Amino acid sequence: MFNPLKFLRWYKRYEVKILITILLVGLVYTIADSFLFKGKGKNEYFVEYFEKENLNFIHSSRSGNGFFLVFKHLNEREEVNSRELKAKFGQFIIHRVCHSPLLLKHMEQGGYVSVDVSAETTSYKVPRFNLNIRLDRCNDKITEEL
Repeated sequence: MFNPLKFLRWYKRYEVKILITILLVGLVYTIADSFLFKGKGKNEYFVEYFEKENLNFIHSSRSGNGFFLVFKHLNEREEVNSRELKAKFGQFIIHRVCHSPLLLKHMEQGGYVSVDVSAETTSYKVPRFNLNIRLDRCNDKITEEL
């Protein structure tokens, strides 16, 4: 059974060691996150790479074999509802993904790229546009261009 008095005595005895351990673990994680895990540096790359006047890049993340890109749609008046607009926008995204060396390398290793575009609102909404791209789709696109 848990005895709070014994725990408090134990904590008082090792308080400094516990706090130093927590501080060191946090420091090591921060250093590893900034130098070893390459999550934050990729965002700047994608901001420049996916330039389009009605998109604002939010973040990129990687989970399992998926690489996720999330954008915000800036122009509320321009709805992506018609099939023609969705097709043009989809072709733009596929073209950019298939010509990105970083994303192409990820797909060659068996991964896929998921692109979500959501409305600019303060409330959560289901994305207006979602596209999952695999390597075979890029091979078709590159073959068409040749």
